[in-house]
Amino acid sequence: DPSDPTRQIFYPHQWKRCSWSSGIIETSSGHRVRLSSCTVAVWLDPRASSEVTRNDYAAIAIAAKDEHGYCYVLRVEMHRESTAGQLARLWAVFDLVGPRALYGYEQNGFQVMMGQEFERQRDERRLAGRSYQCRLRGYTSTESKADRIASMAPRIDNGWIEFESSIGQGVLEQFREFPTATHDDGPDAVERALWLLDGGGAARATLGQR
Repeated sequence: DPSDPTRQIFYPHQWKRCSWSSGIIETSSGHRVRLSSCTVAVWLDPRASSEVTRNDYAAIAIAAKDEHGYCYVLRVEMHRESTAGQLARLWAVFDLVGPRALYGYEQNGFQVMMGQEFERQRDERRLAGRSYQCRLRGYTSTESKADRIASMAPRIDNGWIEFESSIGQGVLEQFREFPTATHDDGPDAVERALWLLDGGGAARATLGQR
């Protein structure tokens, strides 16, 4: 077990869990929340070429916030794939939640490649008559990643953030083993999606709207 129990911050087995189906979020207390009434954010933590040697993942997180301020982490996907594959997965999420959501990604030094591939795929969708109005913005994170991720713990412990019950064990293990885990791509993407929901990205986009 690579985790250090003396430094453990997250305890996934204790988290409040929700479910999400057909546009309805059912909370841990049984309340039904329409996704259409929530603010929704999607974050892509890309896998850059420099990260291939570390065997890192590309992670996509979908999160929602209801009118009372409760947040729901609805999906976290982690894959090791190319830039084209990462963006194709992002478009699949776009088809699921639509253009109303906030879309962001971590720029981390290869925004030109990401932007060019995004434009190519968007043009393909437009020519094929598919929805293409995804407003994707790139951001640079200047704070300590470990501090950012750790900052979620009080909100999770107090039940202000719930996790969809189907989120995979690999993601939960990254949380459980944080901050001594080999990978933290899933927790990082979740924190950034919540950051978008909290308005952190309102005036801090580094690439502008695409």
